[in-house]
Amino acid sequence: MKENEKPSLTEFEKLAKGCIKIRNEYICIYPSKDLGKRDIIYYDSEKHKAQSVRSTTELMNILGKKKIPDEEIIKAIHFVGERLRELERERIAREVHTPLLSGKSEEERE
Repeated sequence: MKENEKPSLTEFEKLAKGCIKIRNEYICIYPSKDLGKRDIIYYDSEKHKAQSVRSTTELMNILGKKKIPDEEIIKAIHFVGERLRELERERIAREVHTPLLSGKSEEERE
């Protein structure tokens, strides 16, 4: 993709693992660069504009302003909750539990 070129819908859909589509909007949940945090991204495919959302309340307000029906907003919030739980389970599964070393060699620890 060239610089300043807007991504096509199909290109965005390829990147859209962890996303849900509500009308022409996507809501995506990804791990943040900050360890243990998550990013909620709202993407308006008509305007080709993405924005980071700080909370589920802010997301609900955005969707409400877009005149999205309540049923679809509820569906989106359920998706966000489930995706956040899924990411937390993945983080815990990857976490390596190692005891703090006290400066002892491996033989001394045994």
